[in-house]
Amino acid sequence: MSEPTPFKSPAQIRYKNLRRKNDLTTKGGHKNLSVGSPYTVKTKGAGRDRLRFEGLREDIDNLNISSLELQDTLKPDMWDENLRMDNNIRKRLLQIARGFLEETDIDIEAKDIVLTGSLANYNWSSYSDFDLHIIIEYKDLLIGEEMARKFLNSIRSAWNNKRQIHIKGHEVEIYLEDVGEPHISTGVYSLLNNEWVIEPVREEGEIDYEGVTKKSLDKMQGIDNIQAEYDDGDYESSYESARRLKNKIKKMRKSGLDRSGIFSNENLTFKVLRRNGELERLFNLLNQSKDKIMSLDENSLDVS
Repeated sequence: MSEPTPFKSPAQIRYKNLRRKNDLTTKGGHKNLSVGSPYTVKTKGAGRDRLRFEGLREDIDNLNISSLELQDTLKPDMWDENLRMDNNIRKRLLQIARGFLEETDIDIEAKDIVLTGSLANYNWSSYSDFDLHIIIEYKDLLIGEEMARKFLNSIRSAWNNKRQIHIKGHEVEIYLEDVGEPHISTGVYSLLNNEWVIEPVREEGEIDYEGVTKKSLDKMQGIDNIQAEYDDGDYESSYESARRLKNKIKKMRKSGLDRSGIFSNENLTFKVLRRNGELERLFNLLNQSKDKIMSLDENSLDVS
C-alpha cells in the first residue's frame, strides 16, 4: 500500500492539529563531542518544517476559509424574511448587555446596543460570534478618552474571558464603543430600536487563496519566532516582538477593511489566524512574557 500524501488522511490531519509544539524544526546539540550527552545546548525553534506546507491549499481548506464565502441569506434562524431579528434573540442580547453594565458597575447610559459582524451580514458561518457593541460616551467617565478606552477595554476583556455565553451555538462577545466611532462593519443592527443602522448588501467577492495563504504563513512564522525567543528565556525580546506583531496584525486588518472590505487578504488572514488559534497563542505569549519580566526568582530577591 502506498503511503498517503502528507496530511491527507483523517488521522494525519487530526494528529497534526494536536502536535503544534512539535511542528517546529529544532536546532541544537552539544559542543563537546567527547561526551555522549547529545543535548547539552538548549534547542531553539528554527521555523516550521517545509513538509507541513506541501499542501498549502489543503491547509487553508482545513481552516475553512471557504466558510467566509457569502451565504444566500442572512442566518435564517435569526432573521425573518423582512430582515427583522428574532425577538427572543434580541431580548436575550439586550439582557446580556444590561447584565454586563450592572455586573461591572459601569454607571453610564448606553446610547445604543448594536449587533455587528458576520451574524449581521451575509458572510456568517458556524464560526461566527455575536459581536455585541454597547455604545456609550467615553467623556462621561471624566478620565480622558484614551484612559477611558484602556480602562473599558480591560473590563470588557476580563468579562469576556470569564463568561462563555452561547446563543444558538454562537458565542457572545461584548465590546464597548464610543459614540461617533466609525463603523467598519457593513451590517449594524440596533437592538434598542429594533432596526438597521446599516443594512447589509450582498456583494460577491473573490477569495485570493494564494494571497491569504502567504500572509497567514508569514504571520504564523512570526509567532513561531516569538515562541522560540520565549522558550530560550529571552522574555524581553519575546514581549517586544509579540507587542509589535499584535499591533502590526491590527493595523493590517484595518488597512484591508478600509481598502477592500471583508474580502481583503488582510481581513481574511486575520480570520484564519483567529480560527486556527494563532492569535490566541500570540496573546498568550505576550502576557506570559510580561509575567516573566515582572517576576522575581529567589536569587533575584534583595533580602538586605
